[in-house]
Amino acid sequence: MMPTMLRLLVGVGLMSVLNVLGLSSHKHDQATFVQNTSGFTPYMNHYCETNMHPNASVYVGHDSPSTCKAICLNVSCTCYDVLLTKTPGQWPCRVTKLSKLTAESAVGYTAFVANSAPSPSGPLTTIVDFGTPHKETSRPFQHFWKSCGWCPPDPHPLFPDFFATEDVWQNHLQISSVPRKGIAYVRIHFLFDLLGLVDGQDLADTDSSTSIVFLQDTQRFARPFWKSRGLNFSALDAAMDQLNQLGLAPGFEIMGNPGNAADRSDRLFTDFTEHTQILAWNQLVHTVATRYIQRFGVDVVRTWRWESWNEPDGECKRNLSAGIVCDLASFCAYFDASVNAINMADSELIMGGPASDGALEFLAGVVSHCINGTNAITGEQGCGKVDYLNIHKKGDQDTATITLQELPPAIVTMAEINGTSLSKARWGNDEADPKGGWSTPYPWREDTRYAAMVPRVIQQHQENFIEQHGIPYDVLSNDNGFQSYPDNAEAHVWQQRTLVARWMYNSTTPKTLETVRKPVLNTMALLSLLGTDIYSASGLEPSLVGNIGVLPTTAQFPGAAPVVAALVWRVHDSEPIDPDAPLQNISLELRNLPFSAGEEVMTAVFALDETHGNSHSVYVQQGKPTFPSAEQLKAMRDAAEIPMLPGYPRPTPVSNNLTMQLAVALPSVHVVMMCAKPEKAPGQVTGVLLHRTPTASPGQVIIKWDSVAERCVRTYAVYYSTSNATASGPGQRVNTVDTIFTAYLHALPATASAKASACYTVSAIDFWGRSGPPSNKVCV
Repeated sequence: MMPTMLRLLVGVGLMSVLNVLGLSSHKHDQATFVQNTSGFTPYMNHYCETNMHPNASVYVGHDSPSTCKAICLNVSCTCYDVLLTKTPGQWPCRVTKLSKLTAESAVGYTAFVANSAPSPSGPLTTIVDFGTPHKETSRPFQHFWKSCGWCPPDPHPLFPDFFATEDVWQNHLQISSVPRKGIAYVRIHFLFDLLGLVDGQDLADTDSSTSIVFLQDTQRFARPFWKSRGLNFSALDAAMDQLNQLGLAPGFEIMGNPGNAADRSDRLFTDFTEHTQILAWNQLVHTVATRYIQRFGVDVVRTWRWESWNEPDGECKRNLSAGIVCDLASFCAYFDASVNAINMADSELIMGGPASDGALEFLAGVVSHCINGTNAITGEQGCGKVDYLNIHKKGDQDTATITLQELPPAIVTMAEINGTSLSKARWGNDEADPKGGWSTPYPWREDTRYAAMVPRVIQQHQENFIEQHGIPYDVLSNDNGFQSYPDNAEAHVWQQRTLVARWMYNSTTPKTLETVRKPVLNTMALLSLLGTDIYSASGLEPSLVGNIGVLPTTAQFPGAAPVVAALVWRVHDSEPIDPDAPLQNISLELRNLPFSAGEEVMTAVFALDETHGNSHSVYVQQGKPTFPSAEQLKAMRDAAEIPMLPGYPRPTPVSNNLTMQLAVALPSVHVVMMCAKPEKAPGQVTGVLLHRTPTASPGQVIIKWDSVAERCVRTYAVYYSTSNATASGPGQRVNTVDTIFTAYLHALPATASAKASACYTVSAIDFWGRSGPPSNKVCV
């Protein structure tokens, strides 16, 4: 039975969304314009009677069709003709994907909506007051976006082989190179498909393989199910080892079905409506969790995120895409089994779900069950400690749709669980992509539009969920850790929902691949520079409608010099880029800065747009090569490094108040950093690891390291030599372009033999040009 509030939510229309956001209009008998109360200058935005639109906070008109048409003749807007064509061209307006958010009116009405606020015609001024003292005006700022995800390709029986490929390793390497663990989690579907089956009769009694586990010996009640069967953990162990080596934590989705056969005809589980299989599932999950606590230590596994089966609303109808009979009641039993197993392994592990989508029936069902139901494992009321509740809501090639769909159920659900056993659960959306369908090509995914949409979604959630409604937010994730189709076509290399561009070289011996960071991955690096307290920026439109936003933050810790970091984004979502669009001049008035008299302050501005930090722009300039040469790949990789604007970093006079001028392109992402000089140079770089790629001509070595504690890093310097002798010095610097990432691909000199020793050290260089001590030299 659905909780009352959630039951009322089913079938909710867009007007309900607007009411929740405080953006809906009042009905008027004749044409009436209602100005918003949020304090910014309104722009034209009309729809006809009975139509609803998320931008109704600006101007709302209940007009006759003729009035609507007359308005559309005079302003730039989106036209959606309900009665006639539903195609562009009937009026001098453009149809965009945002039109789909407009509810159809009565026959004969036409809906006109502005796609987003137009750019200001002149300079824009925004004021940030850092307050005195600091803590009175700031709010804690959680970096709640540090996650990505992917699903293994079909057929799933080949998942163990796929995870072991160079492709997956390089993809995870690129993800892990975002500084300061800017992406901490990789959420992966069907991990239990990495578990193989073993028949105990086929093994000698003395078999000591640590990869084989027989569960029939661990819990008496499950013996009839397990019989003599055991589990082969070798592939799952290797996958977890890889993530751990790269400093990543799994978003461990408890889904999949152990088996060996190519057609998975020997799948272990078949029916979650059978209580015996629920008990066995509980034992399986507990075995997995305790195994990795023993393998990596409890402190490491406490950073992992355990999550129930992905999107059960649709998956249960397909036998969970794993041959397991499932309905809402049995999914709740599965949820009990999973939650209990994780909590029994260690009470401080992070566990949640149900990753509900569509009509959110399973969100409602799980919430009701966890409050009032009987636990399938313990027989007690409720499902135990649940750390987060999550759903999946995506955009329609835009950003606002995500919030407009996600916020109403969030408000209703958090009210429903208040005062119950779920009251400590946080809220999240770990597939909050601007568009569903990861493999469908969209041109905006290749350039800075996608890169700038990501912080806009983050700011929309910060404003509407956290600040306006006080919702404790857990994780906002883009499900964009996939790998592109291996055909080297532009539509796949760049336009699928990925963080990394990949080219396959299948005619070489050995076969190899090349990867380059896309602009959207650079955004994750810029976001990682933000601090731990956030402030308000006045003079800007709310991020749901405005196309310029600022996230001003500070980072201040005992014994450390203060840092100010403000991220500035500008985007019209997926609208085509106009190469002739003028720069927007922004005046940043920074008041009550947290610096003291006598401190030496340095300012830096990192830039990401179509000409800064953009590998795709170079690819286009190269003629979109199908098989980029070594020189072309190096040019793209160099262009992917996020530069500072010319003249930065530069000394800044210490003052309580400061005004900075910034000219930003459309689209773009910038980070302004102001740092007080630390007493010492950066610390020593640690965690250096090396990896030779399959590329033979020239040979390649990927160098990976951990971020230093200091925030104001201008670059990491990578030094190469052929000798591991300390006396030989660090060697020659090989990354001639500055990088704030924590990985670098070095193409070896043509004269170096394939087996020649390659040794590396890495140092961090701060804004003042001071180099920290080099890392220990590592050779491969």
